[in-house]
Amino acid sequence: MNDEQFHWTTYWETKALSSRNWLCERYHYLVSATRKRMLPYTHDWEDVEQEGVLTLIQAIETYDPSRGTKFTTYAIRCIRGKYGKLVSKYVKKQERHTPLFDETGEPIDSSWVIEHLPNPEEQIVMADSCEFVRAKVEELKPHLREVMVRRYWEEKTLHTIASELQRSVPAIFYREKTCFKILREEIPEDLFNR
Repeated sequence: MNDEQFHWTTYWETKALSSRNWLCERYHYLVSATRKRMLPYTHDWEDVEQEGVLTLIQAIETYDPSRGTKFTTYAIRCIRGKYGKLVSKYVKKQERHTPLFDETGEPIDSSWVIEHLPNPEEQIVMADSCEFVRAKVEELKPHLREVMVRRYWEEKTLHTIASELQRSVPAIFYREKTCFKILREEIPEDLFNR
């Protein structure tokens, strides 16, 4: 009997914390690999990793080998489900943005912002920058470009885009983040800092 079998047997028989902790350390790589695949651009990765570890512990506690599924398969499904919920919660939070208002209380649209820029040179720089970004978006792969166009030119929510493209919200969220990564590499940093 190897160490892994010993710890599984011990855990199923006695629910010993030492065996559960050993199993958690043994399978921790599943949490990291799943997080890197599903949420590669998150800023608070430590919180996300902690949620993944808690889900891994729950998977260890609820795993039933009699169902014929390998533990790694079961654990990855649990962790992906948890991360999918985190992405959905984040997306809903992002979509609840409040529009900016002018001094009369009316919502500000982009034409108002352009009209109230301090000087015409800044308007030209902004227009050139927008055209440059638009050209870079056009160079994206079609499945990525359609997300950016629907999200930022047609101003649709991630939920709307997901239903239109018959994809999950986390999948659309991932495509959007992939676009940002590509655009960050393509667009010079000083473009908007002139």
